Amino acid sequence: MLTLLTLVSTSFAKEISISSVDVSSYRAPEHGSKYDASQLYDSKSVTAWIENDEGSGLGSWFEVTLKESAEITSLELWNGYWYSFNEWDYHNRIAKLEVSFEDGSKETFELSNDKKVETVKFAKAHSGKTVKIRVGKVHSGSAYADRIAVSEIKFFDKTPDDFHRASITASSTLPEDNDGSYAVNNLQDGLKDTPWCEGASGTGEGSTLQYDFGSRVDLSSVDIVNGNGTDFKLFMAYGSIKTADLSFDDGTTQTVAFKPSLLPNTVSLTPVTTQKVTVTLTDVKPGGKVEDTCLSEMKFR
Repeated sequence: MLTLLTLVSTSFAKEISISSVDVSSYRAPEHGSKYDASQLYDSKSVTAWIENDEGSGLGSWFEVTLKESAEITSLELWNGYWYSFNEWDYHNRIAKLEVSFEDGSKETFELSNDKKVETVKFAKAHSGKTVKIRVGKVHSGSAYADRIAVSEIKFFDKTPDDFHRASITASSTLPEDNDGSYAVNNLQDGLKDTPWCEGASGTGEGSTLQYDFGSRVDLSSVDIVNGNGTDFKLFMAYGSIKTADLSFDDGTTQTVAFKPSLLPNTVSLTPVTTQKVTVTLTDVKPGGKVEDTCLSEMKFR
């Protein structure tokens, strides 16, 4: 069955962790970069699996083993090589995605030729812990006709997220450039190297984020990846957050301190029930090379 890509959000679905990935082939490392199967689930968009089969990549495949059996309902795919827009344009991308499940069924999807996260919702939930992806058609890159790339893949089941999804707005955002977008939605995408960065003049002190959960929820902690989490060099180049004030619907405010590290960090909150949270950056550590301050992940539980 051929299905057009279904742009249904996985906003309320829980991500299923990946245990391992087998691939038909992969390109040998070069210039310090690796292109093996582990790049598909390293929580970074700037790394990619690049196949090494003959031809354009048609028929290449990778098989994902999840850490636990689940009712698999959807996937998200960072199609192509997301290191930069130029690299995305140079490499081939998947045009037709053939997905085979443990129950013996198969679903096929047409993918766009745009640099955006592809969200695919399956016609039904599929039980199991292995999923095989095969390239059924190729979008040709402008430079490397023999290299198809995929930067990241995530799978979701039918249970709710284990954090509170929110609609997020920011007082300012750094404009998109060749390295990608710095939009506020990056704060909930599960990737360390896709930060939100403020775009105001100065170091970013006083910048705000507003989280709206759509209804009142109970909050007791916040998960954070501070700064630009791509790597240590970029973490030091951009500004990061030292403290922020969180304001809630009941008029109360809590001050949280962020560790000066690009490693994930969980901060406990005094339990509060609220629909909205306003996050105000009150103290920042200026970047060594870039004035803008970034935050890679921020999720409330």
